[in-house]
Amino acid sequence: MKFRAVLFIFAVVLVLSGCTNGGEAGSKLTLDDVITAIRTEGPSVVPLSRDGKSYALNNVKPSFFTIANANEDVVKPEEIKVYIFESETAMMEATKNFVFAEETTPRESYKQKNAFVVYYAYGGKIEKFGDTIESAIKKL
Repeated sequence: MKFRAVLFIFAVVLVLSGCTNGGEAGSKLTLDDVITAIRTEGPSVVPLSRDGKSYALNNVKPSFFTIANANEDVVKPEEIKVYIFESETAMMEATKNFVFAEETTPRESYKQKNAFVVYYAYGGKIEKFGDTIESAIKKL
């Protein structure tokens, strides 16, 4: 009888430890996950070639994207910066003191799991794509 109890406890511990490790891996987002989610909501997101070194948060460089045809001003289209951290804890630590530099451009940030997204509305209106981006990020 004691052998069965020990075996049962061992099996429960084994299952719980497997679920915990699998849950952590499953909750990690990739850059592709974030961009696909935004594109699914409608905006056409196009990668930009830019060195993100000066925009790094805790040594994580962002990937830059523009929203194609987001506004009529093709000189300064609307942009998105996407940071992908190793974990949600790392993202929260890196962004807890994050503040926007004094700029006149309307912007908004979104956090989900290990991803941090910053949207710059150079067209002047966060509402244009802000709700769409927020909806996409919440679905991840």
